[in-house]
Amino acid sequence: MPWKLVPSEKYIRTYKSYNKKKKQILETLDDNLDEFKIYLDVTGNFSRIEHGFLHKEQKGILAIDQSGAKQKLEQTRMYIYPDNKKKELVLLMISRKGCKKEQGQNINECIKILKKMEYK
Repeated sequence: MPWKLVPSEKYIRTYKSYNKKKKQILETLDDNLDEFKIYLDVTGNFSRIEHGFLHKEQKGILAIDQSGAKQKLEQTRMYIYPDNKKKELVLLMISRKGCKKEQGQNINECIKILKKMEYK
């Protein structure tokens, strides 16, 4: 059974913004998300997936970055949360903030989104 994508309100807003202003970055993030989801659908288990674009964060949150583009792109992360029980991949947000301090702030915001959506 394929995993279902569940976008948060924040993800939808940031996706629309990137679709208008940063299409190249968004296309690369989408390609990496597609690759991750195909592997997830086939194996059913995300814990063994290792790609250069995938980063394991706190509280089960994962980040997909812009790696793999033909040219150098601005550091950007798409934050996701795989829920094994429901077979749902929650799309949390997209952020171009790349330094460690800002990534910590992003993770805290992702945790709040998950609580609001009743995943945590």
